[in-house]
Amino acid sequence: MVENGLLAALRDRLKSEIAYAIYVKNGTEHRTAAASSAVLKDGRVSCSFLLSTASDTRETVTEIRVYNAADVLLAKNNVSITNSLGVSGIYYRFFFTVKGE
Repeated sequence: MVENGLLAALRDRLKSEIAYAIYVKNGTEHRTAAASSAVLKDGRVSCSFLLSTASDTRETVTEIRVYNAADVLLAKNNVSITNSLGVSGIYYRFFFTVKGE
């Protein structure tokens, strides 16, 4: 059985590995740094990103990829998120679950 100490260490390591995201907006790739990452009370690891969009036009994000500082892909989500007019950004969070079995 995996012990709680190992799970905590793995969560902390994942949290510290998250560096940036590449997101596809209207067919073009853009890069953004991680705004924050944390280990939540329920044990999940959360990482947040601010995806820039124009406030005067609708823009759609279709893919978000999370990388570490060595450019290794950690996670990817295919999405369809369109900003609201008057809002110049999309706040997006990934959640990771690390558990022993």
